[in-house]
Amino acid sequence: MNIKEDNILEEIRNLSVSERRKLSYEELKEMLPKLSCDEIIEMSGLIGYPVFTRLCMGEIGHQFVLLQDGAAAIIVNAEGQVLL
Repeated sequence: MNIKEDNILEEIRNLSVSERRKLSYEELKEMLPKLSCDEIIEMSGLIGYPVFTRLCMGEIGHQFVLLQDGAAAIIVNAEGQVLL
């Protein structure tokens, strides 16, 4: 894909979902340094979070704070209660 540098987000918005999914890691990696923190967050919504952030975390890891809720395990006690 040929995304122009002057309006990256607008061009991403105009792509179909399938076109967005076809953006390569290399293309995304080239775009990231040209975007602000807010633009990166918006782009993740356009591309599809969490795939986008996991794909690009090496490039954006220190540009903004990323908090993700979730659990890697569910622990249940003897009474069948989920422990938090």
